[in-house]
Amino acid sequence: MYGLPLIVILILLGGIIAYLGDRVGMRVGRKRLTLFGLRPKHTSVIITVATGILIVGASLAVLTIASEEVRTALFRMREIQEALVTTRLQYEGVVEELARQRAELERTQAQRDAATQELAVVEERLQRIGTEYEQAVAALQDAQDNLEFTRQRVSNLQQIGEELQRRIEEMQGRIAEMEAEIEVLEAQIRAANLQLDIVRGGELSFQAGDIVLATVLDGGASLTEVEEQLLELLERADLLAVQRGARLPGAQPPTALQLPDGVFEGAARILAASPQRWVVRVVSLYNTTVGEPLTVDFALIEEQLIYRQGETIAETVVEGQASGLVRDELFRLLQSVYDAAIARGMLTDESGFVSEGVSLQEFVDAISRVEQLGGPVRVRAVAAEDTYNTQWPLRIRLEVESAG
Repeated sequence: MYGLPLIVILILLGGIIAYLGDRVGMRVGRKRLTLFGLRPKHTSVIITVATGILIVGASLAVLTIASEEVRTALFRMREIQEALVTTRLQYEGVVEELARQRAELERTQAQRDAATQELAVVEERLQRIGTEYEQAVAALQDAQDNLEFTRQRVSNLQQIGEELQRRIEEMQGRIAEMEAEIEVLEAQIRAANLQLDIVRGGELSFQAGDIVLATVLDGGASLTEVEEQLLELLERADLLAVQRGARLPGAQPPTALQLPDGVFEGAARILAASPQRWVVRVVSLYNTTVGEPLTVDFALIEEQLIYRQGETIAETVVEGQASGLVRDELFRLLQSVYDAAIARGMLTDESGFVSEGVSLQEFVDAISRVEQLGGPVRVRAVAAEDTYNTQWPLRIRLEVESAG
């Protein structure tokens, strides 16, 4: 029973009880009756209060009998609230995981689309060059036919024959150029196909943007000295690239690196012209599979203070207390420290690390502290000292505090 009928019943019930209470009060007043030896005035007050209590009690009884929702609100509200909180936490966890999976999917799709688009462009260029090549071959054949016909018909047209021969040689040169361009385009197609294979799970020796090797060089030296230092850096980087599977086809002994034109000279001029200290990185330009040559560039970052002592480098909030979950969150935090330091130009060692990380004991202590606090816990990775990007390693410590 809901709505207007219930309201009417409650009004009538309250009115009846109030009326009865009023009648009882009037009788008590007229006859000056008393309860518990009290004065008639106090007895009347008690009757009035009892009447109000009866009205409220009767209203609650009617509502409880008539409505399942009222019974739930009166007797199971706390249980429902606790279940609602648990469900909300589970929902937020699922939403966060879904967002992460969607971001990963979008990144992979973007890589696939870029590789597919590049492949389509190269194939279109190859088709156009192939058409031009066929036209040139046909023109060459025509010219050769004309030359042979002319030689057979008249011997006094030697000048025309020489001109035709020159045209043939030009066309042969053009054909040679086109064949070379076709080889380049076929190599680009192979690279694009390899890029598609990479998106689908091919084995990479280096990804685009990977730091092959980094070092610190003092600017202001002579151009010759700077070039010698850069050559030494490239030799070390080449050795690391070969160890990871990159190769220049047919190179003996094995080598891997190749630089775009002008990169080496441009970097040397910048370093020679500046009095600053520099972090010099050898950086992979493209995704490179095992067995491919590694195309690299120089990244030059001036010396600078990147973190002050106590400055937060990265932080995370740990929701669960299971040791496995806490450990994974801390590993992700350390990866965030690496990404942040790389973005600020921090020097890396030959293994690609910017820091020695934290000791095993400190890592275990952080896990224990998170488990002890319970609930949401904030873990921050902070700089242990003032750090310049030219001073390896980046020293950090972990700070754990409640996020509630």
